[in-house]
Amino acid sequence: MSNTVAKIKSVGKRLPYVGAQQCFRFTKSIEFNLQRDNLKRIGASEVANIFTGERDLAQVMTTRLYKAFGKQQQEKEETLGMKKGKLLENLGFEEFIRLHGDEIQALYKNKYSNGIDKYNYFKKIDGADNLVGATIDGWFINNCGEAELLEIKCSDKTYLSDAIRTYNNNGNFLVSRYFFKYYIQVQMQLACTGLNKANLFFLVGDTPINCLINRNNAFVAKILEYVLLLENEIISLRQFMEHDREVNVYGLNEDELACYIEQLVTGSNFYSKLADFDYVSEFVEFVECVKLELEETSAICLEANIEKISELKACLKEYEREHIRVTKPIKDDIKRLLEVVNTQNPLIESESVAYRFGEKIFSLNMSKRAIADKLTLYSKPKILDTTPTEDVSGISRWLNLDYSPIITDVSNLAFAN
Repeated sequence: MSNTVAKIKSVGKRLPYVGAQQCFRFTKSIEFNLQRDNLKRIGASEVANIFTGERDLAQVMTTRLYKAFGKQQQEKEETLGMKKGKLLENLGFEEFIRLHGDEIQALYKNKYSNGIDKYNYFKKIDGADNLVGATIDGWFINNCGEAELLEIKCSDKTYLSDAIRTYNNNGNFLVSRYFFKYYIQVQMQLACTGLNKANLFFLVGDTPINCLINRNNAFVAKILEYVLLLENEIISLRQFMEHDREVNVYGLNEDELACYIEQLVTGSNFYSKLADFDYVSEFVEFVECVKLELEETSAICLEANIEKISELKACLKEYEREHIRVTKPIKDDIKRLLEVVNTQNPLIESESVAYRFGEKIFSLNMSKRAIADKLTLYSKPKILDTTPTEDVSGISRWLNLDYSPIITDVSNLAFAN
């Protein structure tokens, strides 16, 4: 144990192949929060929060709008979870090196000796300035001499364990919204550091679990499309604030300004479309699948049964809200159809395999306790159009047919530190 712990270096070191102009070095002599607030790029964890519901989305947009307007946001106290995460981070490093120390030459925390974060990375992507900045937990050199990223998460949410195991089995990062958030954060950290491989290391309850994540450039590109739309919306809101004839924004006190910005954010087009965002349908195209091929008769039967199960599950959810007593017949129908699907088709009863069947993607796990959870049907995957256009993704047309981004050049949105 002592030999492996010795591999943890007490002072952080800048990542190789990242120039001084593509990272920001925090200073020990200046309060960390002041330095962090002066960073203009959106953080990797903030990017992840765009997709995790209206509360997190509103918080991200509010923070971005305060920064764009040049105002200081009211300081919020750290939550107990945040405090625990900081205190347990060192334990996470020790557990990681204990379990994987034989594969590591040296591990560098992204810290000064006093525990202050050391570097924020924003390496260029394909020669263009990066919209996002990432302050990582650490990185290490493996026995092949390659650098890998390390992100540590400490959580009491034991239900994350199922999502982590599912990801380790088949690479499906969509099972849990919380795991999806962490997956986005790590993908953006890889994009900001230029690394290709990350270790997302969890301490969940008493169990340490590691997830290996390889950089997915197509996934990163899609996330950045949403970041661009967000930054466009923030610019629009800032311009509205500056030219609002009904309210003198500069004359508002802190509480009045907070209320004003909250109304702007929650009433914006981007917020209304992303607050109830169906992230599974949007990102299922990036989940690896096993293509299922069946004879025509079996294929027709399977497709009909999957569709019927999906309809019944939707119906079941509706009835469970209002009429719990009438759900048993629906559950019986789902159970009967599941038995037909399971006995008539050569499927593997495990979430470790996702099947692609025509335009449908589904997984089957008969060991699940809830009837409605035994078959998971994902939406039709979308085919990316790689034809260059002025609009980065076409997502603006989805958000609003007459919505037109103010900025189409990604590099214009990168702020200098």
